[in-house]
Amino acid sequence: MEELEFFDETDNFDLPKPPTKVEEKSIKEPEKEERTELTDEERDLFRDLLTIGKISKTFDVLGHQVTLQTITVRDELNVGIATKEHFNTSSFARSYQSAIVAASVVTINGNPLYVPLSADESPSYIFNRKLEKVQGMYPIVVSAIYDKYAEVEKEFADLAKKLGKLDG
Repeated sequence: MEELEFFDETDNFDLPKPPTKVEEKSIKEPEKEERTELTDEERDLFRDLLTIGKISKTFDVLGHQVTLQTITVRDELNVGIATKEHFNTSSFARSYQSAIVAASVVTINGNPLYVPLSADESPSYIFNRKLEKVQGMYPIVVSAIYDKYAEVEKEFADLAKKLGKLDG
């Protein structure tokens, strides 16, 4: 029968020696986060954007009350389709402004820009009817409404930047 070999306490295995005293780990206090303060108006805008997904604002544009809202992805796609034939032409800027205005205008002087005649009208069809109405406006009016829409977009971007949600 084969004899088993056992190790005893005198064998040296070159194991690391256990620490003789307890090392204290430095505990860092968590850094205090800088708190972003919002004005009441910013808080309302942010709440609208989070809960409803859009911002609506009414402006005085050349003596008329114009209510605008931020546009959706569907609206952006409709803008792209509507401006495609004008891309790389001198009329592209006006085409783009007109399409953005058509997508963003909710009411002028309390009246909708376009009222669907039936529930079967698609969003694209409604957009195109609104675009036809905008194309019948004078350039100075379209530019003034577009500038107000740009203010709405900038206001949201500034709010998001203030909250640290956008870089730059």
